Amino acid sequence: MNTECLMRKRIWEVDCLSMDAVIAAAFDWQELSNLLSGTGHHIKISETVCLTEMNIQTTIHQHCHSENTVSLKIEALLNQWFSKWIELVSQCSAEEVLAYVLTFDLTKRKMMAALSWALGSDPRKALDCVRRRLHQRFQMIALRQLSKS
Repeated sequence: MNTECLMRKRIWEVDCLSMDAVIAAAFDWQELSNLLSGTGHHIKISETVCLTEMNIQTTIHQHCHSENTVSLKIEALLNQWFSKWIELVSQCSAEEVLAYVLTFDLTKRKMMAALSWALGSDPRKALDCVRRRLHQRFQMIALRQLSKS
């Protein structure tokens, strides 16, 4: 039995698009700031919340590219919070997951985080295309919403 395919990707192996989606959807910037502060990393608070949020998101993302206190904490939280989604995705074929991704309600933030983490950390090569379709669909719907405002 090939056990390599049963091993989940570690957080530093997850693609950047999935990682950014998970971080943005699973946490708010204050939670991320507290997590950084709790591990000895401090981010300068900017005059604008948007810039502060981007700095924190970028810092967290950079930490997630290697094994360290921050990445291990975030990985543990995501695995704990989204264990049911991880299990569900791991039991489905790529075709079944794709069918779900194409009809998934993208307006539910925590569910988007869970699906992005379950897909992003799944080691199966067959899910690469499914991950891209999720991000493509999300971008398409988000951009169309912008045009309505």
